[in-house]
Amino acid sequence: EKESLEISLKNCPDILAAGGVLAVICYSSFEDRIVKETVRESRDRWERMTRKPVRPDPEEIQRNPRSRSARLRSFRKVA
Repeated sequence: EKESLEISLKNCPDILAAGGVLAVICYSSFEDRIVKETVRESRDRWERMTRKPVRPDPEEIQRNPRSRSARLRSFRKVA
């Protein structure tokens, strides 16, 4: 799973057109760390769209308890 995530993230800059958006939902801090580090390694190719990860609000967690650990990060391809 870790290798698949890393490979997918490293291939995204070649797949997305300039201005394309990459949105990643992580359900564990382990996955979130991989996303942050991989994007940081190629920061000249990505613009952060969300300063901090977007977390579910209390109403969403009440409707869907499994969403409590979700973190959404989004990035725009610069060039």
